Formats: sequence, C-alpha cells, structure tokens
Amino acid sequence: MYGSHNTFTAYPVRRWYMRLLQPFARCQRKDVEGQIACGARAFDLRVRFGKGGLVACHGLVEYKAD
Repeated sequence: MYGSHNTFTAYPVRRWYMRLLQPFARCQRKDVEGQIACGARAFDLRVRFGKGGLVACHGLVEYKAD
C-alpha cells in the first residue's frame, strides 16, 4: 500500500444517524497508525470546517479523528 484513499473513514462516526451511511462511505479498515504500519506514505485527508474547527469527513459522514 503506497497511499490511502479517504484516510479517516476507519474512525467512528460523530453522530449516531451517520452510521446509516457508513457502509457507503467507508474506504479504510485501519486507523492512520495501522495504515502507516502497512506501508502507506501518502494520505487522502478530507476535512471541512465544522463547529470546532476542521472535521474529518467523507461526503455527509463526519468522523471522530483527532
């Protein structure tokens, strides 16, 4: 694995109702540390501005990635 697509999608969702869309948004099964251990060196970090600053996301689904 040289790079990962939608790196933060392995983390838990921020709100309970986002679990309904999780199967369609998930691209990774490992967190960032696990992806590095597998050899990833390029990361696709998708974020947007939210209430507390930047929020990890993929489409409508937001993730708890700090």
